[in-house]
Amino acid sequence: MRLAILSAAVLTLVLVAPSRATEQVSEYDRFQLWNGCRAVDMVVEGLPDAAGKIGLHEEDIATAVRA
Repeated sequence: MRLAILSAAVLTLVLVAPSRATEQVSEYDRFQLWNGCRAVDMVVEGLPDAAGKIGLHEEDIATAVRA
C-alpha cells in the first residue's frame, strides 16, 4: 500500500513539474507584481525601554517596514 501511494506521489510530481517549468511570466504580470501595491498607514507604537538595549529603535523599525 505504501509503495502504491509513494509511486502515485512521484508520478504526480514528475508530470506536474515540467508543465510549471514552461510557464512564462508576462510583462503585465511583472508590472502588477511591483505596481499593484497600495499605500498603508503605519503606526510604530512606543517601545519598552529594554528595546534600545538590543538595538530596536522606532525610526529603524519604520524604515525597515517601509522598505
